[in-house]
Amino acid sequence: MIEKQNEQELKPYRGYRGKCGYYRMVDNTFCEVIPCRWQEADEFHEGLALVRDENGKYGFINSSGLVVIPCTWKWASYFNNGRSCVEGENGKFGYIDNLGYLVIPCKWAEPCLFFEDMAMVKDDNDKYGYIDKMGNIIIPCKWQGAVRFVNGYAHVYDEKASEFVIDKTGRIISEVKLHLYYCPETGLYGYKNQFDKIVIPPKWDLIGQFSEGLALVRGKNNKYGFIDRYGYLMIQCEWEAVSDFYEGFAYVKDENGKYGYIDKMGNIVIPCIWANASEFSEGLALVRNDKDELAYINKKGAVVIPCKSTWEDIGDFCEGVARVRDKNGRYGFINKSGDVEIPFVWKDCWRFSEGLAAVKDEKDEWGFIDIAGNIIIACKWKDIWPFSEGLAAVENENWKWGFIDKTGRCVIPCEWMRAYPFSDGFAGVENKDGEGFRIDKTGNIV
Repeated sequence: MIEKQNEQELKPYRGYRGKCGYYRMVDNTFCEVIPCRWQEADEFHEGLALVRDENGKYGFINSSGLVVIPCTWKWASYFNNGRSCVEGENGKFGYIDNLGYLVIPCKWAEPCLFFEDMAMVKDDNDKYGYIDKMGNIIIPCKWQGAVRFVNGYAHVYDEKASEFVIDKTGRIISEVKLHLYYCPETGLYGYKNQFDKIVIPPKWDLIGQFSEGLALVRGKNNKYGFIDRYGYLMIQCEWEAVSDFYEGFAYVKDENGKYGYIDKMGNIVIPCIWANASEFSEGLALVRNDKDELAYINKKGAVVIPCKSTWEDIGDFCEGVARVRDKNGRYGFINKSGDVEIPFVWKDCWRFSEGLAAVKDEKDEWGFIDIAGNIIIACKWKDIWPFSEGLAAVENENWKWGFIDKTGRCVIPCEWMRAYPFSDGFAGVENKDGEGFRIDKTGNIV
């Protein structure tokens, strides 16, 4: 009969032939108590430990080493609040209880843990909401981003990246605005809110802006990880380099100098095999292999568009196409099949925004084309910004900036020395003395 062990004393380790088991210390002596038979083993949580068998499937053992939940899952999380998140054969995520019963079907697009008896979920429209432990939708999936509940409240984000605090009914309690905080005494970084209150203590050598609920940080070991909006370290500082999260993935660089991708749980979802990598956009990411060849991969890590040797300066996909420069130095656009969608005829271009892309002609003047390559706004501007909120900043022949609408009509006169795209109804501008102002869409200073 196998003796039941105190789970708090059990620690996983990798032993003979790379298999994993568990040990405990007795009078400072190493004692193996669960034999090394697993390909992977995790710490004990709520009486159970996550293990992976030789078939690559996940299940759970108790502190006696007995399999209590068979290894049948493609992926699983540790238990929290009595639930483990599991991945089904359909690639979607659901939840099992501590007896192994599937209590919430595998229908969600992203893995998340339960906290305070609620779990954040992502639907097929890439929107976030919250469910209870029986799978009932408590807060509808309408948010662009979200994080877990802490002390009865959670942070959510809309499509404009505005941040709000909600309660467990989904009611908005307040809007939150965070800004970086540098502590001169320690030389470390944290975050303050709009009331100048420290909400994330300054303890990081470097900290980034929040993206999809997580911010990159650099620890004292000079490695990178991620914290959530509460300052908790959600992904350990173990990477040589990382990107922000986009579409649920961040690229990471390992100790061998290779790039791969992790999800928001810190799981490696695409192995670190690439010489370089970029963020995902519209489901595709641009990567480079050891032969200096570029390609687009999907979220399974499969190459879907091998880049031609004649392509240079290759961009991310936006509105279904990506900007590319050919060997003659001319720009055009390719589609997601790798075919040329808009011929390589332009001296320069921006990516598409709101259905139009800025292009530069042979006279070094800028205009706009649509997705079919038709010229919608004639090339007559010295410089230009992409469209944002229906307007585009343009520079005229007198080196003054104003704004045009999508018909090309100048709706805010060109009288500024510099202008920037609209965001949340306002745009930044500068006068000839370098003074900055905010204007609304009528051109009035606010």
